[in-house]
Amino acid sequence: MRFRMKILKEHGLGIREIQQTIAKIDPMPGAVEFLDELRATCQTIILSDTFMEFATPMLPKLHYPTLFCHNLEIAENGEVVGVKMRKDGSKLETVRAMQSIGFDTIAFGDSFNDLGMIRASKKGFLFRTTEQIKKDYPEIPAFESYDDLMAAIKDALK
Repeated sequence: MRFRMKILKEHGLGIREIQQTIAKIDPMPGAVEFLDELRATCQTIILSDTFMEFATPMLPKLHYPTLFCHNLEIAENGEVVGVKMRKDGSKLETVRAMQSIGFDTIAFGDSFNDLGMIRASKKGFLFRTTEQIKKDYPEIPAFESYDDLMAAIKDALK
């Protein structure tokens, strides 16, 4: 992240420019409808390794999902000067914390950093992941479409 902050500083880019760029990006086709249906089906929390300041421009487009993520440290002039990481392994730790207070968890993700929470959950899925991850973790069901993932989630809730 220090390397990225250095590049931003070298080019005179701060949070304002980053958020303006992110605001131009639309959610992936089907993502909004999927999240709406998921929230209507079960309690939903998005655990992400992004930063709230990056996600903020996207939240209205996604109908304001509950998002647990990290934060950036921003100077008064808008320069990104640091990061406030919640905790190493925060996705897995969050799943474990939810389970410790009686919640069953269903998790899905696309990356190596999602595997801990996926494996610790009552049911876990890979979604639009790499071929290598699918090959390395064939025991985890993998899906490419929102419809197929939603069907698997609903089945897991039975």
